Amino acid sequence: MLTRGHIIGKIVDDIAGLKYQVQTRNKVNIYELNTYVESFFRETLNTVYGLSLVNLNADRSNNPGLDLGDAAAQIAFQITSTTTTAKVNETLDVLSAAQLTTYPKIKVFMVGTKQGSYTINPNLVTKTGFNENQDIIDLDDLLKDIMVLPIEALDVLFKQFQREFRKLKMEFETVDTEGNYESSLYNRIEKQPNLPPKNAKKLKDFIGDEIKIKHILKNYRLLAELPRFSRELIAIIGDFGKFEKYGYLREDWGILPQILERKLMMSRKELEDELLILIDAGLIYFGEKDIEEKPHPVVALKGEILNGIVSWANEEKHPLKTLLNTLNFTVLDK
Repeated sequence: MLTRGHIIGKIVDDIAGLKYQVQTRNKVNIYELNTYVESFFRETLNTVYGLSLVNLNADRSNNPGLDLGDAAAQIAFQITSTTTTAKVNETLDVLSAAQLTTYPKIKVFMVGTKQGSYTINPNLVTKTGFNENQDIIDLDDLLKDIMVLPIEALDVLFKQFQREFRKLKMEFETVDTEGNYESSLYNRIEKQPNLPPKNAKKLKDFIGDEIKIKHILKNYRLLAELPRFSRELIAIIGDFGKFEKYGYLREDWGILPQILERKLMMSRKELEDELLILIDAGLIYFGEKDIEEKPHPVVALKGEILNGIVSWANEEKHPLKTLLNTLNFTVLDK
């Protein structure tokens, strides 16, 4: 189990980022919250306060002004990012006698930062028993209560935040006219290297002048489209493998998969998943090697150019890791 400090630190960081997003939206008058946001905080409030809140929006006609309710605990919440006095008064004003009988304790949970003070209509205070000092909760109040939770409840919250918080943040992000937003998956995509060789004369001299630059550039594009981790796997095959025949007439760089598993501390399934990417790109194949007169599978690099790049780097003592991570193939030029 993770330490208390680690869990609290992660939750504090997440909520601090959420507060900033809410403030940004409010500045441009965007206050709407969808059902996903309400469902996220329903789960959070249940964990923090030991409740069994359910979503009341499915029966909005019977529960105006209320989003979440726990009939057994006789408590209900309005969830809002609007932090004004007018919003609180509006919420209390629409509550019916039937609602207040079922939910005599009403809370307003503000997804953001509440005001320093509120002027609640005295008639509504009489009607609902609402206490502005106790019944308005914001993200800071929630954090204070989270910090004193037992470790078991913190662990439940941590798993919820890990599972759902990224989507929650997305719900608060504004999208520009080109469809971009801060946590877009596109922002996670590695930047594709773009330092291809101009003539690759060093490589051509090493392999043979019959190799055409267009074929070298095709290999460069295949490598550039790979995740960096996959390119590094090629480097590891070149650094720790052997240059032998594995089923083709020519010699290729290859290695036993068992060596890769142990070197990389990966399971067979994890290794197979990574190798599949390289097989799909046409950059490796499974060959065979006889060990004690028995054939054993070998992961081998495919193609004269890729094997030539690895052999050139080893011959010139140019670090394969650097070459394939940066894909700066201008080092192959003369």
